[in-house]
Amino acid sequence: MALGPRVKFWKFYCRIKILQFLLLILFRPVMLKLQPENAGRMGETGAALKLRANGAAVSADRKDMTSLGADCAAASVKAKSCPGDGREASIWVVAHIRHVREKRGGENLVIKKIAITTAFCALMASAAHAEKIGVAMSLFDDNYLTVLRHNIQRHAKDLGVEVQMEDAQGDIARQQSQIENFVAAGVDGIITMLVDADSGKAMSKIADQAGIPLVFVNMLPANMEKFPEKQAWVGSNEEQAGELQATEVCKLAGGKGEAVILMGQLGTTGQRGRTAAAERVLKSDACKGIKVLDAQTANWMRTPAMDLMANWITSGMKPSIVLGNNDEMALGAIQALKSSGISMKDVVVAGVDATQDALAAMEAGDLDVTVYQSAKGQGEGSLETVLKIARGEKFEQKVDVPFELVTPANVAQYKSSN
Repeated sequence: MALGPRVKFWKFYCRIKILQFLLLILFRPVMLKLQPENAGRMGETGAALKLRANGAAVSADRKDMTSLGADCAAASVKAKSCPGDGREASIWVVAHIRHVREKRGGENLVIKKIAITTAFCALMASAAHAEKIGVAMSLFDDNYLTVLRHNIQRHAKDLGVEVQMEDAQGDIARQQSQIENFVAAGVDGIITMLVDADSGKAMSKIADQAGIPLVFVNMLPANMEKFPEKQAWVGSNEEQAGELQATEVCKLAGGKGEAVILMGQLGTTGQRGRTAAAERVLKSDACKGIKVLDAQTANWMRTPAMDLMANWITSGMKPSIVLGNNDEMALGAIQALKSSGISMKDVVVAGVDATQDALAAMEAGDLDVTVYQSAKGQGEGSLETVLKIARGEKFEQKVDVPFELVTPANVAQYKSSN
């Protein structure tokens, strides 16, 4: 990712100033030898000026300027040694020494100024240094995670921070290798969206041993009651999503019907939390008339969900309620239902994430419920948190970004959210 314009300016400015300072230090001895006052007719050497007149030497310290002028006048030094008469000689000597002092004082001032600028540049270089953050995503080929990834990249550009994105392609071993590579590259911090919640401990250990800040985004690692000092989580309470979704579905269905549940990748916190909360709501007194026919995974993806829904229909199932752990699977189910000639008015379909495709399906009357998960809030929050840790600033180890219920009644306000 390109550096911000301010970072580019300071890097260029500081390089020029440091080069200027080094050149001045390197060539100053040569410049002093070439100065006129060092080779002039006054013959200044060390701390004394020697004035010769009629074979007699008159010496004086440079600091005693008036004495020099008086001696020159008393000896009737003429044009061979001092210009004009004694009074003129005194004026000439005073003026000459003043010139030397002023010139050398000016040089010292220039050196001081450049030294100060160089020190300033050293400070600015650290401030203007573009921090590099490694981002290990579980999967690029996912609608919501794509939006999350783009929000991290956009916010990084706004902050002048460099990010390196890696795709684990749903492979735990690949993701662990990516985090190890980030550590070896010496990044300033790491953000990871885990492939599997149970792999969080291993990823945490790698970063902790290297002393590199690590922020888990979206998926909360399993079996981690406490995080190491330089680690945090930014995401949303998955059970809240399942509860909001199932409660609204129960209301729309009148507390009765037959349901199927399309689960995300098994072992992920989203799959666990959303499914558990939905099942808990459906067992409540208000929803006890709803029977769950089956619950299977479609790995968060639209096409596997469409195939699974088609298989259920082919097997003779006629669910009146479809609960998807995310919008992509809900949309896949809608495609299968429509292909089977089932009217969407006869089925309540719900998802989670409030992606643009899902909101469009809701406006078309196909999707009844979704739950907004803020990709912007999680993306920006994870980047800001890892930067705070890297800079030694105060931060929260758990940042909860709330879910929000989306229905046809309020869908318009979420059109530009994700």
